[in-house]
Amino acid sequence: MTTTLQLRALATLAVFCLLAPSSWAGLLLDYYDVPIAADSIRMSQSPSGAGKFSFSTSDPTLVIPAVESISDPSYYGLEIDLFGRDGSVRATLVVPGEVGWKVKAGDPPTYTYSNPKAPAGGMVVKKLTLRPGKGLKLNAKTSGLPMDAANGPVGVRIRFVEASRYCAFFQAATIADDRPGKYRAEGASASALVDCYDNTMAGALPLCGDSLISSDEQCDGNGTCQIDGAQGAGCVIPGAPSECSCCSNAGGFGLGCCQPSNVVAVSPGSRICTPNSCSPPFECASGDVCQDDESCCRLEGGGCLLAPVNQVFLGCCPGLICDRRGFQAGPFTQIDCCRPGAAACASDNECCSSLCEPSGFCATAAPNGAACGLVTPCASGNCGANGKCAP
Repeated sequence: MTTTLQLRALATLAVFCLLAPSSWAGLLLDYYDVPIAADSIRMSQSPSGAGKFSFSTSDPTLVIPAVESISDPSYYGLEIDLFGRDGSVRATLVVPGEVGWKVKAGDPPTYTYSNPKAPAGGMVVKKLTLRPGKGLKLNAKTSGLPMDAANGPVGVRIRFVEASRYCAFFQAATIADDRPGKYRAEGASASALVDCYDNTMAGALPLCGDSLISSDEQCDGNGTCQIDGAQGAGCVIPGAPSECSCCSNAGGFGLGCCQPSNVVAVSPGSRICTPNSCSPPFECASGDVCQDDESCCRLEGGGCLLAPVNQVFLGCCPGLICDRRGFQAGPFTQIDCCRPGAAACASDNECCSSLCEPSGFCATAAPNGAACGLVTPCASGNCGANGKCAP
């Protein structure tokens, strides 16, 4: 039988299908941040490990979602992020959708979540209410933050499924009790925050490399980019120009390379960035060598040139030349590789293709059973999972 939640999901999917593909990323990733005032936060933990947590806000700027909207918590749930000890400790409380909810009709409605068995099943939230004129109140068996020492200022962020975020920050002046096993603060001001980014919630100054994404950062070393269409892209390392901005070593994102690189276009919309500088804080790619002049070079067998269009992957290290067409990448292009001397050979290991022909010259492709890879392709066109050419 199709559940209410499944029907709701199908309706949402239908909306997505009416949008152009280029719109999906923005719909799914865009959010808005609303700093709010909060009434109180309380945390406790006994020596036995039993704990309690409560949080409340009556700030009217916290909009209660409409029934059956994409933010309806009774369908999709919500999450509460907590930040303590200047962001060095974090926790997330998950309130699941569908099970345990009651909804009282109205404009806006009233939502009540109840889980009397908490923390059974890993769900630690015992009760949550969203009520017109009353705001949000939450009670749980634990906050998830460690209570073995003082926590200092604490940030609280409320995330609905559509990615709208509300946040409050209990500054030092609001803290009434902060010691091992006990925490109480009251009267958080909405002016304590400017947004709900990780770094802001931690009460810390924006700093590239602290693993907290601030409002002026697209990423912070964790590979998650806060821009549309760049999921899975890299992140420029701290100390480099454009630090903590999204980057990519491949095509498809419209982003710059993650460090100074030679760029080779291998097909329309696709490219390869090969690091060409090891000036700090950069490094050469794995398998390449950093030279005294802080340039990178490629060792024997490494791909050096996309020929005959003469796009350079990377120069060969001293004593090697870029020679031997080792890979048929298309009807008119090959990948040349680094090797010592000229084209003549005396053994297979002198050739990029792993095959020295009886004529004394390197073959352009490897035979069955030979090692294979980008610059040691197989004559059969089949490089097996074991790294050997197969029929």
